[in-house]
Amino acid sequence: MNVFSFSRIEMFACPARWHRHYVLKLSEPPTGSLVLGKVCHSVIQMAALTQRLDEEFFRQAADVISANAPLKVDPDEVFNLTYQPLVLEEISAGGRVEDHLTCPVNEEPFSPQIQAYIDLWRPEVDYISLVDWKTGYKMYSPEDTMQLKLYSWLLSRNTGTNRVRARLVFLRHRQVEEEMIGPSGMKMARDWAEEKINEIIERLIRIERGEPHQEVFPAVPGDTCRTCGWAYECIDGVLPPVPGEIKTMRQAEQLAAEILRLEAALEQMKALLKGYVKTAGPVVVGSRQFCETTSVSWDFSKEALKAAVGYIAKKGDSIYDHITLSSKKLKKLGWSDAFIASLGAEKKVTKKFTHVAVKNPGGR
Repeated sequence: MNVFSFSRIEMFACPARWHRHYVLKLSEPPTGSLVLGKVCHSVIQMAALTQRLDEEFFRQAADVISANAPLKVDPDEVFNLTYQPLVLEEISAGGRVEDHLTCPVNEEPFSPQIQAYIDLWRPEVDYISLVDWKTGYKMYSPEDTMQLKLYSWLLSRNTGTNRVRARLVFLRHRQVEEEMIGPSGMKMARDWAEEKINEIIERLIRIERGEPHQEVFPAVPGDTCRTCGWAYECIDGVLPPVPGEIKTMRQAEQLAAEILRLEAALEQMKALLKGYVKTAGPVVVGSRQFCETTSVSWDFSKEALKAAVGYIAKKGDSIYDHITLSSKKLKKLGWSDAFIASLGAEKKVTKKFTHVAVKNPGGR
């Protein structure tokens, strides 16, 4: 194994997952978010290569590519994510699309290679513009990950330009995060990649010597479990101390990591059982039955909503008894807390136990 990409290195955060994927070459069950991301990238790639920026092209591309995805993908969601001003502005400016770049990680003979497929890049006057499309819900800065720094290093080695404007385009949020990356950031990424690659190679040598792969490539529960298609295969029933027994930060971290793995495993197991129930019917376990249920909701267009409000008023009921403004709707309106309070609304704050994204985790 002599060629490494950012994703290949990043997956090593859980050695067991890395071993399954790259050594045993097992097919990892695709996740919905991963499939959606690939479909959106394909639609944008087609539009960029053909320079088709019209709505009809994006709708047709979304329909065709979604229909051929390994998991069910909503073509309307794909269209809404891809056909937007940020995307049209970037691809209309031209550049290299899905460009494959490689470079030795160091100057040694037979050095491992770093490779990347870059979504879009183009030369500017005194720097290179690099664009990476993101379809997830989480937003972050280019400086919070080594990905774009490593891509910038590759571009620098292949073009001779030592300044890269790296842009993360978050399609779901319709926002951009960018960073100007220079030689120091590029070197940081190269050093990080070389260190991880050397560790991977050392472990592969240990496998060749006959050491048990479970010891050389152990499962490491944590954030990576949330996107791993094998999370449920790692559940062994051996859990860290229950909350009442936690005495150290290390024990708390172990329990938190196991929760992330269990959450991911639960979703995968539900998906497996759902497929069986859909084919064979309900599954009864004691007093509980796993089955498909039906829920009904109504989507009101502006015209339908206007008609409904008119009917409520006609009956003499108060419209305000049926109208609510959720936090999501208020955020969309762009109203500040001060303005909302000036309208006479009362602010309520609730707390819940959960986990959220951390900026720049572990300094990556």
